[in-house]
Amino acid sequence: MKNSSILRLTHNVVVAAFIGLMITILEHHSLLNWLDSFSLRMSLAIKQEVDKVAPSLLGVKGKSSSLVNTTAVLIDNDAFEGVFNQRSPLNKSILSDLIKQISTYSPKVIAIDIDLSPARDNREEVIAQNKIDQTLIDLSRNHVGVVLVTPLPVENTELRLIKYNWMSKLCQEGVKFAYPSISLSQGVALRYSPDNLSLGVVANQVASNGKAKTSALSPCELISQ
Repeated sequence: MKNSSILRLTHNVVVAAFIGLMITILEHHSLLNWLDSFSLRMSLAIKQEVDKVAPSLLGVKGKSSSLVNTTAVLIDNDAFEGVFNQRSPLNKSILSDLIKQISTYSPKVIAIDIDLSPARDNREEVIAQNKIDQTLIDLSRNHVGVVLVTPLPVENTELRLIKYNWMSKLCQEGVKFAYPSISLSQGVALRYSPDNLSLGVVANQVASNGKAKTSALSPCELISQ
């Protein structure tokens, strides 16, 4: 009887290890992406149905706006063509004015998924850069969480030093930085790790407790070293 239990346990362990190994191999070769897509479609379908029912269950019919605590402000084609005159990179002076308009709504955190680091060394660019830097610093001093993405990598050593000094200045003023990359599957972010200091993760940390989680890998911590 005892030998039979041991054999059954051994059999179950071998089968479980084999299944786990097969799943790992299939996942490594992206052969299970269809399952991620199916799960996403199911989740979206369930969410749409829940959204229809939730307001009535919570007793806030007619006050659904109070449930919205996050708003994404997008620069669409019309804005790019009209407001920014189809200029790339985006005019930082105009961006500064837009950020000030957003700040009038008393946000707890403003997270910006645009590289705002210095790029050009001409008079117009320097003036615009100083303007948006001061806007971000003023927000941070007024206890508004500001989270930016780290600058895009550059080959020029002098420009890299300029971006480093820019990050150092803003970090000292309490501005937080996050990494711009997240894991995608078929173009969709289906999973994320809270240890990956992405823009959403850091913004959520600042919104929750007023500061980003201390980490040796955080951009400002690396800059300080």
